Amino acid sequence: MNQFAANINLDLAQEDAFNLLVDRELGGTLMGYAGTGKTTVVGAALQQYEPLEALLLAPTNKAARLLGQATGRPASTIHRATMRPEERVDKDGNPYLAFVEAEDIELSYVKKLIIDEASMIGERTWATAMRAIRHSFDKAKLPVPPIVLVGDGFQLPPVQDDGIFATFPGKRVELTKVYRQAEGSEVLDFATDLRSMDPSQWRSVNIRRKFSKVSTTDRAWLSASLAGAAVALVHSNAYRITINADMREAMFGSSMTPPKTGERLVAYASYRGDSAPKVLNGAQGQVMRDAEVDIDGSWKTLVSLDGEEPKVHHIQPRLVYEPYQSNTWNRANMEGADYDEIGSPLTFGYAMTVHKSQGSQWPIVAIEPRTIVDEDVARWTYTGVTRAQQEVYVL
Repeated sequence: MNQFAANINLDLAQEDAFNLLVDRELGGTLMGYAGTGKTTVVGAALQQYEPLEALLLAPTNKAARLLGQATGRPASTIHRATMRPEERVDKDGNPYLAFVEAEDIELSYVKKLIIDEASMIGERTWATAMRAIRHSFDKAKLPVPPIVLVGDGFQLPPVQDDGIFATFPGKRVELTKVYRQAEGSEVLDFATDLRSMDPSQWRSVNIRRKFSKVSTTDRAWLSASLAGAAVALVHSNAYRITINADMREAMFGSSMTPPKTGERLVAYASYRGDSAPKVLNGAQGQVMRDAEVDIDGSWKTLVSLDGEEPKVHHIQPRLVYEPYQSNTWNRANMEGADYDEIGSPLTFGYAMTVHKSQGSQWPIVAIEPRTIVDEDVARWTYTGVTRAQQEVYVL
């Protein structure tokens, strides 16, 4: 056994996971359910690497930020992995990875790629990422380092396909023993019971009896949501839009009030053009300055996305509560619409779908109660509940 692993009291499966992560010749997958200590093992394994020898990556900026906070090492998104990493510190003192164009010699110190929240990664996304990664290392005349995917096999798969997590080649280690770090944690107990029970019992699960009901227009909930400490998680975009509109009406008297300082936003599509700041689908942000109504009717406001430097965005009010806003925005963008016509693909983030929430966590979550009729709903419920760090309520 590695002496460091012995010093942190790993069980046999965690020791196996530790060895997979520290072995510079091995690639594969580390699957761990909620509460099994996979992030602890990753953090321990990183102590065996010099800074930036093991690149920590995740599918979204939010997931990368949480990974960096949990491990104490900087992390970034997969799409930036083909660029040269530089360790920096943000205005709050948190480490993060900035990326600039790589030169051949500068990739030579990378010995391992560790990718968290891998159950979110679809086949097409992975194929695109791997083409870019291979291109960069081929250009540097270097082999691609071993890759370890880390994730929870009971979370929802990607929307577009079954993803790569279950079939990724290499050594596979599974962590199944739950360590209840918070004694009597209702969230972890419920998630573990749901995942472990026989499928024939799913219909008998009554989430309404397990967790208290909350109204998203109550003053306490509105305050927690504005502070970024609470979120409502639902199944449909229609319900998401209704909650966002109702909450803003309760806060400001009208759902169409231009965004106010401190409000929460989320991106529903990606914008990579040259006419405005870049936006990544799923990015979460905060309004930094009360919006102005521009001459074209758009909301002009200063927004910080995923904790990055605030930038000026234009948001089209007509798209904020559009049920199929991503389809509408993407179609217009592909047809060559000017940025002035469609604006940045941002909407309010007080409620979001469980799929959109993956890779993120909040202290408090309110989830739409659904009858668990099959594995899809069981995994949906499990994924939503495990976004909560402290408390769960039902809508």
